[in-house]
Amino acid sequence: MTHSDDDGLTLPPKIAPAQIVIIPIFRSDDARPEFVANVVATLQSIQDGMFERAKSYRELHTHNIDTRDAFYAFFTSEREQENAPAPIHGGFALTHFSGDIELERKIKDDLSVTVRCIPLAKSEPGTCPFTGKPSAQRVVWAKAY
Repeated sequence: MTHSDDDGLTLPPKIAPAQIVIIPIFRSDDARPEFVANVVATLQSIQDGMFERAKSYRELHTHNIDTRDAFYAFFTSEREQENAPAPIHGGFALTHFSGDIELERKIKDDLSVTVRCIPLAKSEPGTCPFTGKPSAQRVVWAKAY
């Protein structure tokens, strides 16, 4: 299943390796052989550029959060506080979590936020800001839309 918005759907070449359509517009017949010779490098350049853009976006929009109040403030917009429709929240929180399933349900009910993943790269151990219990590492929290 895929989803796109008003900006369209863009899939990197490695995601859609079997079905890709490139419609080159040549100003002369001499340009065709050069295009064919460089198509693999062009696709790799597209792949690399999309990956770097996604990585940069992720780094810019991911925040370490260490307190319950900061966590709730991060995921609560001013519009939600006014009981008005909230804008889309495009951020990730890296926060320690004790793994308490009931707590995760409460946070989901309060903020529509869930644990999105547990990073493979281990972070430092710490304390869950919601329970005060030990936490082996930070997890990634985000809103689902």
